Amino acid sequence: MTSVLNHVSVILPAGPQPVMTGSEWGYPELEHDTPSCMKLLLEGIAWSLSGFFGEGRSGAGSAAAPSSP
Repeated sequence: MTSVLNHVSVILPAGPQPVMTGSEWGYPELEHDTPSCMKLLLEGIAWSLSGFFGEGRSGAGSAAAPSSP
């Protein structure tokens, strides 16, 4: 969780505020807000993997079936 939240920022009027810096909370309001932390964690993971999986498209149906002669 710490690794992912080190790459997540909260956008504030003054600019982005990192959620975590190392093992320290950069946005202390989230420290004891488990639901919000879990949402940020899942969004960070999904964003990180989105390019790898081609924007959510499954590759299972992309293989062409051999044609009959």
